[in-house]
Amino acid sequence: MYINFQKLIQRKKGRCKNPDCSYEGYLYSKGLCQACYWASRRTIKESEGKLSSIRRNAPIRPVSDRERHVIKAKMEIKRHLIEINGKRCFFCGHTFHDIQLVHLLRQGTEPMMKDKDYNCILGCQSCHDTFDNASLEEVRKLGNIDWVLEMMQAIDEKYYERFVNRKLKWSVMTNS
Repeated sequence: MYINFQKLIQRKKGRCKNPDCSYEGYLYSKGLCQACYWASRRTIKESEGKLSSIRRNAPIRPVSDRERHVIKAKMEIKRHLIEINGKRCFFCGHTFHDIQLVHLLRQGTEPMMKDKDYNCILGCQSCHDTFDNASLEEVRKLGNIDWVLEMMQAIDEKYYERFVNRKLKWSVMTNS
């Protein structure tokens, strides 16, 4: 049975207390966003000498301008979809606190579609997992899946064919 522990943890919304950070949203601990919290933990461990020299000298990966643009665009898309539909899952219709942005065309296979609003819908963790990983028969049981498949086909015909046929190839491989 899948338990979503994030639902059990009550997180506060607000602005990160780190003056160098401009994050507004859910705070992780001590009034800090997750990135600032872990950076402060790293600083504490460095001062105590508990980090290895390799990790102590490891640079923090800089975020490119394109990646920063994509992150902001995805936040705006999610905010816009929540304003329109509330925090309601597109597939099952239930309302969730921690709703996710579901990409019709996967981000890994179609990287230029990450920040396009017509490629995104809102979904709960369970329906998102089913959409991404389940067999085609299970995916077809999701609500509104016909509209999703039509949109997927309208956006990219080749991707749609791969999406529909990938499940068949997997089931053929496991049966032999």
